[in-house]
Amino acid sequence: MLLLALLCAGIAVVMVSSTAAVPDYDKIYREGFAAAEAGDMERVAASVAELEPIKDYECHTAMLKGFQEAAGGNLNNALMSFAKGQYHKDTREQSYLQAGLIFYHMKDFNQAIHLLKLTTDINPDNIMAHRVMSAAFYDIGALDRTLEQTAHVARLAPEDYHPHLVQGDILKSYGQFQTAVTSYEQAITLVSAGSAGELDVKRGLADCYLKLGRYPQTLELLSSLESTPPVALRQAEAHFYLRHYDEARALMQSLGPELSGSVEAVVLTVRLLEQEMRYDDAIRVLTAILQREPNNINLLSCAADVYGADGQVEKATQYRERSAEIAELEVEMSKLNHAALNDLQNVELRLQIAAVAEKLGNPKLAGNWIRAAMGIDPEDERVQHAWQKFQATYPYLKKPKTTGRP
Repeated sequence: MLLLALLCAGIAVVMVSSTAAVPDYDKIYREGFAAAEAGDMERVAASVAELEPIKDYECHTAMLKGFQEAAGGNLNNALMSFAKGQYHKDTREQSYLQAGLIFYHMKDFNQAIHLLKLTTDINPDNIMAHRVMSAAFYDIGALDRTLEQTAHVARLAPEDYHPHLVQGDILKSYGQFQTAVTSYEQAITLVSAGSAGELDVKRGLADCYLKLGRYPQTLELLSSLESTPPVALRQAEAHFYLRHYDEARALMQSLGPELSGSVEAVVLTVRLLEQEMRYDDAIRVLTAILQREPNNINLLSCAADVYGADGQVEKATQYRERSAEIAELEVEMSKLNHAALNDLQNVELRLQIAAVAEKLGNPKLAGNWIRAAMGIDPEDERVQHAWQKFQATYPYLKKPKTTGRP
């Protein structure tokens, strides 16, 4: 009996010792993953060394190796490593997410959206996937889908003002000023006072107030901000429409060179000169900027009004006709934009929008739409030809870093 007791005790000791000696591989993976997120590649390498011999943790090891490859700039290798993570339930979500982030970095927005959608199919509350998907939809011009994703971000991060700011900016670009006001006002309740974010939110809200004719509210809103040129310009516009002409002129004189030549500032300057019946001065100012912005509908309409007030009927008619032509192009642009919202795969549609933007005299916008097409299919010959032509025509515009599919 004593021998049996001793044998049982020995077995118990061996069992306890054996159990204590088995590493917690899940913990090792979690620590390695946290180290990867923190950029501690030495700790990641240590976790890889511990997990690599363990067959049941091949997917976990591959995920950590993917972080190593990405940190070294080897994105194709990183994608191949992350792809191996799809075969284990514990790594599948992060496998899709990390690959989606890489494709977004590579500006392959279509593939990024596909992988990020797989991520949210597994975990609808993955906020990083929703954030990056929002950016990817924005980059290909799918603004309605961007709004959907920012709504998810707002739900998951109720303390974050950014999704409300983005929603406000998009709705403002649609001309839905009243709805945009709601988003901006929600952002104001969340943004830190005195921050750069507060300035962005209040500027956007002020733009909507101006479009809605809520001029006293515009002035009240902007009174809490530092008197920078962008703020002064919005205040001047509000004062002008309230017929506070002296206040508007004083504010316009305070603008620095970075804004005094902008379209918005020139239009308001011309309106003030027109109010004083200084038509020659107004025409001189307009002539100078129209040489640089010949297709801007606000400038063309302003020129038609000034020439008409000065009795130069023929000139006024010319500018009104040109303004009508630009208005037709803008209607066409609006229709194409709405079509692009519901057709995320159509490269040709985005190239058409780029062509209209170029006709409107907005090469920067045209370039953005060509990049959006590139994000859908960077190897499409039509896209490559459009981009080469764009670069040759507008060499002064910065070339984005692009990468084809691996």
